[in-house]
Amino acid sequence: MGMLSREPTIRHHSHFQCSVLLVNIKMTTEGKLFSRLPTNVKPYHYEINLTPDLENFTCQGWQNVEIE
Repeated sequence: MGMLSREPTIRHHSHFQCSVLLVNIKMTTEGKLFSRLPTNVKPYHYEINLTPDLENFTCQGWQNVEIE
């Protein structure tokens, strides 16, 4: 089998924090609302990292989204 060729891709990276209060989850990304990808953009790989703080019911993390 031959190797698959792909066009160059773009990466989207963001950091965020979240707090859990009972059943409500509040998430912010650097003080801004989460942004959505444009409807004409197709992601093909997500990489997500979460680090929970169970004592304070918070978490920090980041995400990478590779798009075509």
